[in-house]
This record gives sequence, C-alpha cells and structure tokens, in this order.
Amino acid sequence: MRAVWSPDYSPGAIPPHPAFTEVNAHFRMSLDPDDRDQIVRLSLDFTLSVPGFAPVPYTPVSIAADKLFLTSLGAWMDVFGDWPEPLPFGPNAIFSVEQWQHRATMARDNYVRVVYAGFLLPFGNAASLVKVTERKLESIDGGPTTAYLRQRFFIIVREPEISYSSLTPAQQRALPYQKVRLTTLVTPDVVPTLDPTTHRYSFFPTTGPNTFLFHVIGTDWEGQTSEFSAPLYFVERGEDPTFANAVTAYNISGTVTRDLSGQKIAFAASNNPGDTALQTSALTFSAQPPAPSSISVAPFFPQMDGADVVVPSIQQLTGVRAHCRLSAFTVT
Repeated sequence: MRAVWSPDYSPGAIPPHPAFTEVNAHFRMSLDPDDRDQIVRLSLDFTLSVPGFAPVPYTPVSIAADKLFLTSLGAWMDVFGDWPEPLPFGPNAIFSVEQWQHRATMARDNYVRVVYAGFLLPFGNAASLVKVTERKLESIDGGPTTAYLRQRFFIIVREPEISYSSLTPAQQRALPYQKVRLTTLVTPDVVPTLDPTTHRYSFFPTTGPNTFLFHVIGTDWEGQTSEFSAPLYFVERGEDPTFANAVTAYNISGTVTRDLSGQKIAFAASNNPGDTALQTSALTFSAQPPAPSSISVAPFFPQMDGADVVVPSIQQLTGVRAHCRLSAFTVT
C-alpha cells in the first residue's frame, strides 16, 4: 500500500521534529509531523531524486501491509515500510526515514518503530537512530494499572568499519589510521536532542548523566591496530546546515582528545618496519570538512589535529621520557 496524504504533508520542506519540552512531552506520540510527511512522500512522491554522480528520478517504495482493517472505531494495522539507501532528496528536503513499523489495535498503537539514517562524527560511520514507542501496562504511585505509551531511543551502527582509502593523499597524510572499526554496534537507550536550527536529531548520546563511549579500533599505516574509547556525535540526515552545525558541535565539544595509553601508532608510510611508529599517549581528532554536502553518501572524515608521543631520539638526547606534541599540517 502507499500513504497518500497526511495533515503534515508538504511538497516543500519537511516539518520539524517537535522540541523536547515539558509541554510536548505530555503529548508525545508515536509519529511526529516529520515522520508522517516522510512516510507519505517516500511511498508516493515521484518528483524526488536519488543522489549520485548524476541524480536520477526516485521510484517510491510501497509499504508492506500484513493487516489493515478500517472500522468506525479505528484502524487495526500491521505495516512495515522499508526505504533502502540511497534515500532521495527534493527541493529543500533531505529524507532520513529508513524504516517504519506500525502495529495498532482499534486505533491504539501497540508497537511503533521509526528508524532515521545518520552518521557518527568524527569518523563518519553510517548509523541509525531508532525510535520505539510501545504500550506498557504500568501502575504509577500505586494507582490503577494503565496502558501507557513509552518511548525510547537507541543507536545502531550500520557501517562498523570504514576505510579512508578514497580520501585525497593530503587528507590521508593528516590521519594515522587507514581504517577505523567500531565494535560497539548497539547503544543502550539514549537521550536525543535536536539541532536548534534545522530541528533534526543531532547530539552526543548520553545514558542518564553520562556520555556514552564507543569502543574504537584503528588500523594504522603499517597495519597495526590500536584501540580506545570515545564519545561519538550522531547527526540525522537533514537540510543545510545540519551537517555543518554537527561538525562545529563536535569540534568545540572538549571531548576530541582520546587516551591511547602509550600504544604504538605508525603515523606515516614507512621504509623500514617501525620507523614511523611512536608510542602515543593521546590523539586529538576533528571532524571534517567544515560544511559537508547534505546529499553526500559519505559526508564526513576525521583529521588528526595533534598527538602526544614519545620520540626515542629525543629521549636518548635528554635522558628524560618526555612527551612531544605532534601537529598535523596538510600539504597539498
């Protein structure tokens, strides 16, 4: 089936996600205006385009329906919409909904799952934010048991390993890693926030008061691996300046320097094994470029802005195990 209309439908810009305010929280529903607009257009709008070297017309993908009963008391439904990458775009509209699953009985939602496409900064891994709304039987403060709607969010890493071989030589020289792998594939429930300008999801995942840390393994120029933990910044696909705002938010966050605990990292290609490898106590990353394309398949890549290392020759001269600060200077 296809979703043919919604009160939130607009042929132009996609309506924003509602703000996470106290007033909105009391009336938060399974689907928001952004969700409903995207579901209609992804399943019906033939005027959209698919990004590529030369954009091509988008063919809307219909929604699979296992159950759909329309009654005077409300609908009974069990439907599943699946829109694979690359997601389309339109005038002033960048689409992000990858999946929509909806189960309802007599117009009462039982289980609703919406999946939003996005990325994790600074490394650029593709990821998805999952919003699940479920009806739960609960008693609050000893009162009667009531079927409340409970909503939670978590992140799935869609692209665990990312290679930087497609970067320019200058960009590769500004990074000690040839590829990065995330071993954390699913987060616990997180607290999302919105970009204040575009109202797309854009945030550091937090679990309660703590920022969630992903486990990262990097492979350097000699094929050696080193690992560390880091907070990564999730950003939903969206219209400009969503990506540019996310780059700025990550780069000024104060969490860009990560502890490497003295692991050896090869910072460049070597003539002899080990001649570019240094014991490293910390790496400082930034997300690049400053203003990524909103329709790019891989809009982000990391850059090493600095490293705290031990240089053996300096140690021999001084007799002191002192850390030196390396900075990356890009030469084109």
